[in-house]
Amino acid sequence: MRIGLKASQTKNMFEFPKQFGQGDGTEWNPLREGVFEDAAKIKIGVVGVSPGAGATFVASRLAYELARQADGVCYVEASQSPRLSSHSLSLSRIFKEQRFADYFGNWEQGLSAGCRTNLFENVNWVLRNPYEPNLPNAQVSLGGPIRLSAPGAPCGGIPYERIPGRYMVIDMPPLASLSSMDLVVCVIDPLPSSLLAAGETIRSIRENRIKTKRGFAPAMNHPTPCLWVLNKDNPKVSHRELERFMKIKFDFAVPMMNPEEFYRAEYNNMPVFKAIMRPGGEEADARKTAVLETQALVQEIRKLLPIL
Repeated sequence: MRIGLKASQTKNMFEFPKQFGQGDGTEWNPLREGVFEDAAKIKIGVVGVSPGAGATFVASRLAYELARQADGVCYVEASQSPRLSSHSLSLSRIFKEQRFADYFGNWEQGLSAGCRTNLFENVNWVLRNPYEPNLPNAQVSLGGPIRLSAPGAPCGGIPYERIPGRYMVIDMPPLASLSSMDLVVCVIDPLPSSLLAAGETIRSIRENRIKTKRGFAPAMNHPTPCLWVLNKDNPKVSHRELERFMKIKFDFAVPMMNPEEFYRAEYNNMPVFKAIMRPGGEEADARKTAVLETQALVQEIRKLLPIL
């Protein structure tokens, strides 16, 4: 791991006195004590609370920025949308058909993906196959460990342990699986019609006991922490009124960018999560703010999940 504190630096941080449950006062290890649900994986679910909220954009930016500071990052496409991330993120041109690691298809056929990865910008992109005409939908089964599955797949789908990657950024996992995440990022579009459509999703999140305040929640079986990201922010949006209406507190606000940025990225086969980092030109301030906000999001996640 390339981010976080060294083991020598964390010794005192994780050394609990006897009165805090460590009978002999020895070094407290979060993995050994079962703080995280799965010691081998850190799972970050990114959920758009309404269609078109921008979860894929935020998830891809999060994976990209996290991978600039750590190895073992993977982006997992769990969305049921007919729109493929490999197309919207312009990754289908990068991963040619002969070299594409089809995790979902291989598992459905009882095959192993082996050591193959879809590595780009230090991220393993676990995507639905853009070359398969009868494309299976990726989904996460409910109950027990999170599993990525295709219809008819044996054993309920792909166990996440079989996907190479230490830090999993899961794009649009089912709401019922959010309590199994180590952290949840909720993306909100401030358009009034989108807000009205988000009501059911937000209620489901609260019913799943997703904690809406900051804190290291997986410890002591506390609810999963949740960060609220306002996407497509613009001067017409009153943050105070919006927060009062939704009864939440936004942690980050990503500005609305000119749609031409997304058109330019796709027409030039450039992943938008990387394309917005180009300097200068029109809408430079909006792009810069979007980059800074997602970088700040990564830093906040490092605080919430200190194992990173």
